[in-house]
Amino acid sequence: MPMSFQPPNQPENQHGPGQQPGSPYPPTSSTPIPGPAPFGGAPGAPGNAGFPGGMPGGMPGNAGFPGGPGFNQTGGFQPSNKGGSGAKLFTILVFAVPLIGLGVGAFLYFNAKSDADKKTQEVLEQLNNITVPDFTVPDFTVPSITVPSITVPSITVPPITVTPLTLPGTVVPIAPTETTLDATATTAVGVEPTVAETVPAPGSWLEADGPVQFTNALEAAISGDPSRFLTIAIYPTYGFAQAQDANNLAHVDEFPVQGGVVGPSSPVNLVGGGELEPSLFSLADVDWAVVSASIAAAPGQTTIEEPAADYVLIERSSFIEGNPVTVKVYVNGPRGGGFVEYDGAGTLIKVVQ
Repeated sequence: MPMSFQPPNQPENQHGPGQQPGSPYPPTSSTPIPGPAPFGGAPGAPGNAGFPGGMPGGMPGNAGFPGGPGFNQTGGFQPSNKGGSGAKLFTILVFAVPLIGLGVGAFLYFNAKSDADKKTQEVLEQLNNITVPDFTVPDFTVPSITVPSITVPSITVPPITVTPLTLPGTVVPIAPTETTLDATATTAVGVEPTVAETVPAPGSWLEADGPVQFTNALEAAISGDPSRFLTIAIYPTYGFAQAQDANNLAHVDEFPVQGGVVGPSSPVNLVGGGELEPSLFSLADVDWAVVSASIAAAPGQTTIEEPAADYVLIERSSFIEGNPVTVKVYVNGPRGGGFVEYDGAGTLIKVVQ
């Protein structure tokens, strides 16, 4: 709302055109100020005393009084700004403190970096001033080394005779490396001398009629009628037989057979409290004519890789009821072995591998 100021009680004859009577100031026009009245009051109505903005009854209003709040002699009223200096100071501090901190940090950083660069430059200068002295490696000659000749003395191994090992009821023969059989030799325990029986040696005792010739030689050389055997073991070129001494039925002796010759006997140590008689058999308990056929068929009865018959063991079986005489053909290969068991008539009993 437009507002103006006019000093009171001025003489009317002193004003000119456009000038209030008695006004000491040049003629002016009133200046409008938009917005609400100062101090939140409603616009004042003219007072009885001529004060613009005065209250009814002639009381001067708050706004428009010379020297009062918001009064500007040249430009009219301006809104007051109480508390503005504190807000400005706070705003200045909010921005100034971080900037000062950044400045201090930047100063410290660049100062430290400058020191580090100086130290680095000093080290590089010191390294550049280092001079490696020249040196010469003297010539040297590796002395020759002569290894003295070494003569290994010859070693002569004397002949070794290995005595066959025996277990009760089982023959574990080991082929002797050198054995000389004497037909007139006697046993070390005083057993009557046995005349060596010579039989033609086949290519292998396990082939053709080899088993028949082998057992015929035993029957002729061993006492007893018929001879009674505990075990018979036949290998391709030699064999063994453990037989009862007909002159002392409590004794069992072992007879080697090699090169077609039955050698002198050696005693067998019997252990255990069992009876000897149930374990003995005669040659008539086995059909020797079919033994060679059983030997030939045994490798094919197994799944052993590259099988071949190794030896044959004839004895009474303690694992079959009635303890019958059995023929076990042992088969071996490069990756394992086993045995094929037949009865005395050549009937297959079992294959173990």
